Amino acid sequence: MNNIIIRVAELKDIDGLIEIECEKWKLEIAAGKQKWESRIRIFPEGTKVALKNGQIVGVVVSHIINLDYSDGNYLTWAEATANGYITNHCDTGNIVYGVNLTVLKDNPRVASMLVRENLKIPEKRKIATLIGGRIPTLYRKGKAKDDFTEKDVIMYAKRDPTIRFFISLGFVVIGAMKDYMPDDDESLGWGIMVEKK
Repeated sequence: MNNIIIRVAELKDIDGLIEIECEKWKLEIAAGKQKWESRIRIFPEGTKVALKNGQIVGVVVSHIINLDYSDGNYLTWAEATANGYITNHCDTGNIVYGVNLTVLKDNPRVASMLVRENLKIPEKRKIATLIGGRIPTLYRKGKAKDDFTEKDVIMYAKRDPTIRFFISLGFVVIGAMKDYMPDDDESLGWGIMVEKK
């Protein structure tokens, strides 16, 4: 992987970021120019890109917020990220919150490289990281969103490749939330909350 370079995103990267977002996500979920500008300007350290032969092949975004979720009261993705604009970023907050991870196919290990790089933010500040993870295989169960309980979703998610990826990086599943990202049809709107202290 020595031909992969990880660096902080810059405004000049926005066209490439939009391109990979549109390739990986449906338009209702993909971030556009204004969201990328907001993320890079508000908390540059939180947005890292992976470059392969000078082309963007992956991006990870996180920001810092104040959040007490000890009682299981999680925020939806839109609430936790100010609808992806991260205008609720608080440099003195108590949690690093994962906003986005997008990697183009045929780039093994790029996702783990990006996440590990962004985990340096909470390590330096001595705070935890919380991510609301997607469960992109949940729709295959052939059930409606309301047919699942939180316990069902957690049990299933631990077998989902996306959640297993986070577990392999030391994250722990701590809960699930219905309507975490309502437009995510593959996850039936559910999100799995994973934490790394």
